[in-house]
Amino acid sequence: MTNSTNGQGHYHPAYPIAALQESLWNPRVHYDAQGLVDLGVSLAQGQLTPVLGRPTGKTVRVQGTEIPILELAAGHRRLRAARQAKLPTLAAIERPMTDPELLEVLTIENLQREDVHPLEEARGYQSLLELGEGYDIDAIAAKVGKSLSYLYQRLKLLALTPASQQAFLEGQFTAGHAIHLARLQPDDQKEALKEFAERNYLGQPSVREFGRWIHRAMLCELSVAPFKLSDADLVPSAGACTNCPKRTGAQPGLFPELDDGLPVRSSRKTAPDRCMDRRCHEAKMVAHLVRRRAELSQDGKPILEISTDWSHAKPKPGKPIPAGQWFEVPKKNPNGRPALVVTGYDRGQVKHVTLDRPKVALPDNQYAREQTARAAKAKRLTERHRRLMAGIRASRPAGALALVELQMIGRSYLEEMHHETRKELCRILELTPVRVKRYGAEGDDLDQTIRQYLEQLTLAEWPLLLLTFALAPGVHASPSYGSGKTPPALEGTARRCGVDLKAIDRALAPAKPKKKARQQKATPKPKKQAGDVRRAKARRAKVSR
Repeated sequence: MTNSTNGQGHYHPAYPIAALQESLWNPRVHYDAQGLVDLGVSLAQGQLTPVLGRPTGKTVRVQGTEIPILELAAGHRRLRAARQAKLPTLAAIERPMTDPELLEVLTIENLQREDVHPLEEARGYQSLLELGEGYDIDAIAAKVGKSLSYLYQRLKLLALTPASQQAFLEGQFTAGHAIHLARLQPDDQKEALKEFAERNYLGQPSVREFGRWIHRAMLCELSVAPFKLSDADLVPSAGACTNCPKRTGAQPGLFPELDDGLPVRSSRKTAPDRCMDRRCHEAKMVAHLVRRRAELSQDGKPILEISTDWSHAKPKPGKPIPAGQWFEVPKKNPNGRPALVVTGYDRGQVKHVTLDRPKVALPDNQYAREQTARAAKAKRLTERHRRLMAGIRASRPAGALALVELQMIGRSYLEEMHHETRKELCRILELTPVRVKRYGAEGDDLDQTIRQYLEQLTLAEWPLLLLTFALAPGVHASPSYGSGKTPPALEGTARRCGVDLKAIDRALAPAKPKKKARQQKATPKPKKQAGDVRRAKARRAKVSR
C-alpha cells in the first residue's frame, strides 16, 4: 500500500475497506438504496474523490499486514456503496483530527451535499452547537454560508414529534411544511398532521396554504388579547407573555416573514405577534374572564354575558346572549350597562350594551363609513385593472404574445380544470403521469405532469394547445350528468377541421343483435279419441289370432 504526504494528510491510493469504519457521530442515517447501487458501479470504474478519515489508534490484520483503522470524517456513502459492490480498496486521506474538528467536517462538508435530508442536517448543526465555545449560531452560519434564519429554521425541525419526524423522513411533506409543523406544541402537531392528511386527499396543500391554516387555527394573535401581556400574576405558572419564548415575536430568526398573507385583526400593518401555545393562551383567557366577572359583580347587579357570534334563537338560561339580540351604545347612554364578551371575536372585552334596539341611529356609524371606504377603494381598483387590461391589449397586436405570457394563460386554464378534464388531457396529449408518494401511498400528480409539459412547448405549438384546452372539458361524458350529446363547440370545430363525423359514428355504432332463425314446428299428430283406441286394440287382437 503506497502513500504520499501533503498538507492535507497522508494520501493512500488503495486503502483496504476492512480498515475503514463509519463514525458514530455521523448525523446522516438515511441513504437511498438505488443511489448506493449506482455509486458502487461508478466507484468500480474509478474513484475521483478520496474518503477522509482519522487514525483511531487501533489496527486490523489485512492479508498478513497490520493496517491502522481510520474513522471516516467524509465518505460514508462511498464506503457503503463500495461494500455493497464488494470492492477491496478505496482511495483515502489519513489526517489526524480532534473530536471538534472531526465533528465539524462531518457536519459542514457532508451536510452541504444536495441529497442530505433536512432533519439530518439539523442534527448535525445541533451537534456543532453542543461543542460550546467557538461554535455559536453566528460562527456556524459563517462556516456553512447560510443565513441565520436558515439555521434557526433547520434547528427548529428537531422540535418535531417522533411521529412527525417519521412522516417527514418518509417524504409525506416538504421541509416548508415541516417548519410550520415544528413551531407547534406536540399535541397541536398531532392535530395538524391529521389535518394535513385530510387536505392531502385532493392533492398536497402548498406550504403557504398549510401555513395559513396553522396561523388561523393553531396560533393566537396577542395584539388583540384582552389581558395585559406583561401581567405575570394572571397565570403564575406561565408568567408574562412578554418574556415567553413560545411567541413568534421572541424568535425573529424563525419567523422572518413580515406579512403572512392573513387578515390582520389589529391596526398593525406587519404580521402580528402570535402565541404558539394556544392551551396556555386559553388558560390566561379563562383567568382573565374570572377576574373581569369579579370586577363587574362588585356593584351587586347580575353580570350580563354576551357573545359576538350571531344567532336568532333565544339564549338558554346560563348561556351568553348572541349578537343581534344586544346593541352596543355609548357609555353615556343611561339605558346601557356593561356586559362581558365570553365567546366570539372580542372575547374577554367589556362592552356597554342595551337589550332594546335603539330608536335612533347611533351618532358614530363606523361600519357604514368602512363600507363606503371599501366600496370606493374597490371601484378605484377595478378601474385600475380595466386600464391595465386596455394597455396590455393595445401593446399586443394579434399573434404577438410572448412565450411566457402563453405559459401564464396555460397555467390559468389548468387551475380551473376539473380532475377528470386533467386526466382526459393527459390521454389526449399522450402524457405519462408523474408518480408521487403522498401519505404512504403512491398516486398520479396530473397537475405537475401538465405543468412540466407546458414548460417544454415552443411558441409555434401553443395555438393548438390552447384550442385543446378550450375543448378538453367537453371530451369526457359523464353517465350521471350532462345532456348526453357532443358539445357544440367540439363538434363544430371538428367539422371545420374536416373530420369525418359519419365515419366515426359508424365505427362506434353498437352492433345490432343477430335475429334467431325460426324453427319450423312439426305437424302435431291428431289426438286419438276413445273410439280409435278401441278399434286399434281390436285390430291387434285379430292379427294375433
